[in-house]
Amino acid sequence: MSLGVLNTLYIGKSKRVHYAVSAVPAALGAVIAVLSYLQFLPLSLILAVIYTLIMVSISASIAFLPKFKVSSMLEHLELRLPHLILRLRTLIMAGESPLEAFLSAASEVRSPILDYLIKQIALGVTPEEAISELQRALKNKPVLDTLKRIVLSLGMGEEAINYLKEEFDAIMAERESGLRKAIESLSVIVEMYMSIGVFFPVIAIVMLASLSILGSGFDINALIALLIFVAIPLFSAFSAIMAKKIVERALL
Repeated sequence: MSLGVLNTLYIGKSKRVHYAVSAVPAALGAVIAVLSYLQFLPLSLILAVIYTLIMVSISASIAFLPKFKVSSMLEHLELRLPHLILRLRTLIMAGESPLEAFLSAASEVRSPILDYLIKQIALGVTPEEAISELQRALKNKPVLDTLKRIVLSLGMGEEAINYLKEEFDAIMAERESGLRKAIESLSVIVEMYMSIGVFFPVIAIVMLASLSILGSGFDINALIALLIFVAIPLFSAFSAIMAKKIVERALL
């Protein structure tokens, strides 16, 4: 995508505005921490640290949101490439011109990146130039290399049909290998979740409860609350997201 299109992913369509807004929660967290340290707020130091970490996490999430969106669009395109190739090959075999076949197939896939290519081609930009612009803006991702090879094959005449078949076979072979790796990765995630997400919190709560009985100087209740309401939900969400991504990349 051109820089102008990428800017639409930022708040206010501006990098400076986006990063300025993303810094606000972290700044509020720092203010809370300082006021608590100076005893202007009735918060323990641990609770102040918890609030600050939450605010910093919110700032980081907002700051990296455009990159997450770009990554999501690239993943969606990668998952839909087999459908694009099959549809493109079918249309060419049916007698459509390569460019018209590409535009028709790309419109059916419903990918933001392919929609951008369609708009650029409608403005008179060649498909090769449009993809080269995407590669410059998005740091030359592998999925864009594959897309460029598909577009370049449109000028090969009848050989394009055979080349698209080879490209499709290569992608599906890679998907099959990815499926085997996904099964192994899921087993690792399940074991990790059982160890860190289930057994560790139970042991930690027992240990913290024992410390409270012994009269430790720490705010044990705050630590237990941090563990139960922050650490465990965050780790559970992270595990679920990782498992979902692995399954999607392997099966779709």
